[in-house]
Amino acid sequence: MTTKISFERPPDAQSLLPHLKSSAARNLGVVKKDCHAGEKALICSTGSTIKNKTVMRQVKNLSKDHVVFALKETIPYLKSKGIAPTYSVAMDPGGPRQVTRTPIDPDVVYCLASSCHPDLYDHLIDGGCEVRVFHSACGESEQYYEKGILVDTGFGQNAVVEGMFELESMDGGKLCPLVPMIKSEIELYEELFDGYNAVMCGGFTVTNRALAVAKYMGFDEVVMAGTDFGWRKKGGSHYSDLVRVATHDDQYMTDSCAVDGREWFTKPDQLASAVDVAKKIRADEVTVLGDSLAAALAKKDEGFLDEICRMA
Repeated sequence: MTTKISFERPPDAQSLLPHLKSSAARNLGVVKKDCHAGEKALICSTGSTIKNKTVMRQVKNLSKDHVVFALKETIPYLKSKGIAPTYSVAMDPGGPRQVTRTPIDPDVVYCLASSCHPDLYDHLIDGGCEVRVFHSACGESEQYYEKGILVDTGFGQNAVVEGMFELESMDGGKLCPLVPMIKSEIELYEELFDGYNAVMCGGFTVTNRALAVAKYMGFDEVVMAGTDFGWRKKGGSHYSDLVRVATHDDQYMTDSCAVDGREWFTKPDQLASAVDVAKKIRADEVTVLGDSLAAALAKKDEGFLDEICRMA
């Protein structure tokens, strides 16, 4: 299995600023901190184990006293089993595919990342669903310019001198120097959302963000099901047959039985996300049901987890 994986936003990545500005302009309610303080949550995702009979028995039993989060296609599947989800969570910025994958259910409160595509917001709001906004760490920033001049302080650093400065060009024209500045992700949230700047982090999948949202909402016990982060047979997928995807992915990786003696297949983002959850399992912050790569990794020591994947 590949080690020392690091992730950063590529320079040619799609700008999510239009998404952030669109969600801010809607003036929707936000996910409220500690609104479920002291309660229990059950997060169900679309991994293969969600259809395992033993896991489903556990899910049915836990749903009696746990608030249920259902992610995407899991919503109608759980309802077919007599389980009523209260919340769903989405963080993917894609458009048409996310709309297709997200069923409309007016009985469910949808927690959408501010970076989600406007089409997903329209899809759910037009369908009569309640939508609440949260911020998912997405690495977005905005470049802008301020009047000033960049000077060398003589100590190996540069400084911005504020104020208006006029310089004369070779042809006698006047100009005012502009200094490029960067508005950080947190600054964008503070500006667009009236100071609401709590950001959900951890891993790179909606499962990780759902866990962060649940913790932010105050749930002190969280159980996860269908959160596999990998698969056991070559040519498979980390999705169950609830989701239609190609059965082969050139990005797949294998551990060659190094984690628990049986071969795991996964992808870079899924591995990084599994490591994040594995560390939370070890810290008693979450319980994961079924045959999950995160649960398997949680049995390894911290050194193994740090070596297999470094999240930058």
